[in-house]
Amino acid sequence: MKTIAVCCLVALFLTTTLQAQKLPVTIKLSNIKDPKGIIYIGLYTSQNDFPSFGKQAFACKAIPNGKDTLTVIMPNIPTGEYAIAVYQDLNQNGKLDNNLFGIPKEPYAFSRNVHPKLSKPGFEDCKVTIAPAHQPISIQLIN
Repeated sequence: MKTIAVCCLVALFLTTTLQAQKLPVTIKLSNIKDPKGIIYIGLYTSQNDFPSFGKQAFACKAIPNGKDTLTVIMPNIPTGEYAIAVYQDLNQNGKLDNNLFGIPKEPYAFSRNVHPKLSKPGFEDCKVTIAPAHQPISIQLIN
């Protein structure tokens, strides 16, 4: 009987330990040059969804702006690998406006402060790991 009880306790421990721990993720945005608009932040879990700016984000948040720096907390994010995309919707039309060549006309940014050259960055380029000892993620907007 003791053996069964011990096995049940070990199974319960392993099940609890193997489940992804959920943590608050702190994102610090800087280089916000215009106090207007709404800032959209999306956390993505795969290359297929990144960076679709909110359409397929694992978690997203919209924050009215009014500052030159902003600290945002995304609660209950499971540990794992994510890429983050941010944009500032200056005209509040609900989308990132681009010019004829597809280059954003509104401020935007990616985790790891990736500055894309000729195309959108890939998930691997922007990937950050969310783990119990992670630090706040600092991102600078590209204007």
